[in-house]
Amino acid sequence: MDDPDDAASRRWREVCDSISDKICQPTFHPLRPNVRPFLFYAYNPSWEQPLDFTAKEFTMLYVGHSKSRWQPMRRLLQVIEPARRELGRIGLVGHGWDSTPRWAAKMQIEHIYYTDKAYLRRIGVDVLPAVSFDKVIAWMSKATFNPVLVRPTFAQMRLVTPRFFETSAASTIPLFLLDEAHVRLLYGPEALELRLPDEGAEEKIVDVVRRPQYYGDIVRRIRRHLSEQHSHRARLQRLIEIIES
Repeated sequence: MDDPDDAASRRWREVCDSISDKICQPTFHPLRPNVRPFLFYAYNPSWEQPLDFTAKEFTMLYVGHSKSRWQPMRRLLQVIEPARRELGRIGLVGHGWDSTPRWAAKMQIEHIYYTDKAYLRRIGVDVLPAVSFDKVIAWMSKATFNPVLVRPTFAQMRLVTPRFFETSAASTIPLFLLDEAHVRLLYGPEALELRLPDEGAEEKIVDVVRRPQYYGDIVRRIRRHLSEQHSHRARLQRLIEIIES
């Protein structure tokens, strides 16, 4: 007997194949041969906030729900924990971090919002209410750095999400918890300095907090790269090419 999830996935693929001869996904590396890359999301320079690292309310913020994100978040917090006394306020903004969302039980998806709430309390992480989409960049700008992380499925598919562009526009340092090749391809080679390394991760975070101006200069160069390579104009041109091909 087929696994229900496999059967549902197969039916969905069949539906997509039946309605279009051109199927796109927001990734540089589609897993299926009949899917072509197209990044639906883009970077808008008008979003950019001045990079000012004085009087930040938080050392680290993550603005987003806990949905399928505990695994990468736990890795980050375990890296931070030995240096916790040196770091300032840490916050998580969104649903699910300190309590299961009320709708999760009805949908039988409580496990998707799992977090270790006792651990968060023990290391002194503040949990704050969710904010609307139009306030995400402003909230990210309250912290010296913001992690850029994705759900495990998205990481496997190397999907590009709006957060990849929003964080670079905020008044903060994006800290990438992403595959090295993915960071290089999207942001350019300089962005690798903003990637959480496999070795020396604690030292990297402490250095970001101690030298925000140095890393801020890298963010400025990343912004220029995104403005040139990942603008809405570039996306529209690519879409026209796909349609006409």
